[in-house]
Order: sequence, then C-alpha cells, then structure tokens
Amino acid sequence: TASLTLTGTSAQPITPSAAGTFCSGALTINKPSGTSTLAGATLKLATAGQRLTITSGTFDLAGYSLSLTSSGTLSVGTSGTLRLQGGETINKGALSLSSGSTVEYTGNGDASSDTYTITTLSGSYQNLTLTSTGTADDTFQLGAATDINGNLIINKGILNTSGSNYAIYLNGNWSNSGTFTANTSTVTLDGANQSILGSTTFSALTKSVTSAGSLTIAATGSQTISGSLTLSGASGQLLSVLSDTPGSYVYINAAGGSSANYLKIRDSYNAGTSINARNSTDL
Repeated sequence: TASLTLTGTSAQPITPSAAGTFCSGALTINKPSGTSTLAGATLKLATAGQRLTITSGTFDLAGYSLSLTSSGTLSVGTSGTLRLQGGETINKGALSLSSGSTVEYTGNGDASSDTYTITTLSGSYQNLTLTSTGTADDTFQLGAATDINGNLIINKGILNTSGSNYAIYLNGNWSNSGTFTANTSTVTLDGANQSILGSTTFSALTKSVTSAGSLTIAATGSQTISGSLTLSGASGQLLSVLSDTPGSYVYINAAGGSSANYLKIRDSYNAGTSINARNSTDL
C-alpha cells in the first residue's frame, strides 16, 4: 500500500507484517474517535522520507517500537494523541508536536512498579499526560530539563524529577491526581493565566509575570513548597493569586520561605511559614 489514512470512529488496529512493514507511503491517523493500536510487532516505515502523522484521534504503540528512516517524520497534530508505555524504542528523523497535541505515557499495565524515562522521546512537549495503568504505580522520570508548552496532567503514577533534580517549565495548567517527587528541582510556571489542580508537594515553585496574569488554585487541594516559593508581578501589572471557588480558601504552605511581590490575592490561606506579600492587595 502506498499511502494509508485511518478515519474510522471505532478501534482500528495496525498489524505490521512479520518484517514490520505496513505501507510504503505516508501513514495518517485521522480519527474523530477511537484508537489505532499497534499490534504484534515493531512498525517499520522504511521508505526514505516516509511520514507517520497523527492528525486526530489516538495512536497507541502498546509497548511495540516504531522505526522511521533518518529522513522520516513523526508528527502529532493539534487534535492528536500519541500514547506509549515508555519503554518503546522510537527511531525517527524528526519529531513535530503541534500546539494542542498530547503525548500520554501509561506504563506497561502490570503489577510491578516500573520506571520509564520520558525525556527519551523529547525534552519538549505540548500537552503531557501520565496515566499509570497497572495495579502498582509506575514511575515516569525525567532525564533532562523538560519544557511543557501546554498542560501537565498526572492522572495516576509518579512523576519523578530524578536525583539530578531536572527542572520543569510549564506554560499551561498543572493537574495532579497522582504523585510528584520533586527532589530539589524547580517548577517554573511561565504562562500568563495558569491553574494548579490537586494537591502537590513542590520543592521550589516559581511564577513571575511582567504583564498582568493569574494563578488559580483549586480549593479542594493543598500545595506545599518545601523549598522556596516565588510569586511576582510588576508595578501596574499584578499577578492575581486566586481560589477557583470564590469564598473557599486555597491552602499554601511555603515551608521553605517565600518571595512575593505585586500580587492581588483572593481566598488564600497560608498554612505554614508567613508569606510577606509586598506591593500587594487583597481582592
């Protein structure tokens, strides 16, 4: 088959030949719903310049590896999701992750606690989702500083910055229903209007803006910063620190000290060391 586009709304498995081949031209996943799952063998797109494009829908490697030539491109579009366990080998010439695209790591779904390094594919993501599917939580660790230009969602499992304390730079929202092992790393929130959902213990947490922005924190969780907390706006360009539920407090424990300047604050309760917010106002 020269080129192939999968457009169905139900599950569409991709079963390579025994040699790993499937088609000689471009392979495109463009599904309004449902998942295409790799089955049975490594997928080899061995034609020079051959592309794998996930325009929309989900392509699940399911533990099998993916091999493109040095001139081949793996692309995930705005509405596409690349799902992998984390232990697969992915050989590619280029990787393109469009704004709005998602990469999801699931682990292998067994009863053991396994560890996967999630920066092997890339050190820069758009949306990054971690969903450990086994009965024991898998660990997804960083092997380099990681830049996430969309949202980070920890549905289940452990995100570990490793003993090297790799930094995380996040432009979107932080959502944690699992575990974050911060070690002594820094999480920098570098977007304009961002949210923190769930409960997390950070080592160092920083958000600084030069134009007015906001940090909205879920009232249903609590945030502990064992190292340093830095929250700052600028003169005439305040950073708003808000509860997502007006009238319900958010709980912040800046146990390791803080620096706060040019803030607008609403419904925030300091559960630990005093935070002295300079040049700031209450809403």
